[in-house]
Amino acid sequence: MPGLDRWINRNPLWLKLSHPTYPLADLAVSKLQARKAAHPSPQRDLLQKYIEASEQNPDSIPLDVVVGLTMSTIAAGALTTSNTLAIFFYHMARNLNKLTKLEKSLMMLWQRIP
Repeated sequence: MPGLDRWINRNPLWLKLSHPTYPLADLAVSKLQARKAAHPSPQRDLLQKYIEASEQNPDSIPLDVVVGLTMSTIAAGALTTSNTLAIFFYHMARNLNKLTKLEKSLMMLWQRIP
């Protein structure tokens, strides 16, 4: 039903009138604006490297590309984290003896914290 999708969800008139929002894009833009406002930034992370590359080569790497790269990085981090946690909980549920051992270790550590 691609034709129906085009006329309902991707209707150019609807898109102009509705002003759709994309939370991940909004987050990326806010992070980029905050970092550029704190220029020069003491942080040396991927976002800073994207910004520096854009400043050195504005024709090759415009700010919209920096936003896209930032969105990609955020999404990749979220997927990696969620997959790791899912695998961890799966293995803990399959190996209750390991879960018990982990619980005991965490309880011992918790008791050491003042």
